[in-house]
Amino acid sequence: MSRIKRVVLFQPASAGGNFEYVAIPRQGMLFLSGALAQWEGPNIYEREIWFEDRSGLMDPDKDLEGVDIFMVTALINEAPRGYQMARLAKQFHPGIITIGGGPQMGPLAEEAFDNGDFDVVVQREAEDIIGQLSDVLLEHRGSDRDEYLAK
Repeated sequence: MSRIKRVVLFQPASAGGNFEYVAIPRQGMLFLSGALAQWEGPNIYEREIWFEDRSGLMDPDKDLEGVDIFMVTALINEAPRGYQMARLAKQFHPGIITIGGGPQMGPLAEEAFDNGDFDVVVQREAEDIIGQLSDVLLEHRGSDRDEYLAK
């Protein structure tokens, strides 16, 4: 099994109100990508940031082919699209790991679990634990995973 794992860090299209005139990517995804690049664990993370305001709308069936981990962040008005994409990611790619976080999902984890299909919802952007968390999610499944996450 390859040590190289593909990660897509996703920011939904802005629904207006936040960045109506200028597309500004949030810093969290940049921090997470950098943290994964520096992580020295059993896996090597190949990262792609998909910022819909610049990259265009994602087609989860096609664009998530071969992706191991799908990370989603969203502001309040972007959350419905973020939740939709997490559900579609699992629908088209049942083995994909989905992680939610950021300013909307972190404080409202129950909402994220109820509306999106996430394996884990993290507080803040989780740049301090994302490497270790990704390794655990990839290497442990089912009740074994729950045991490791409870530590």
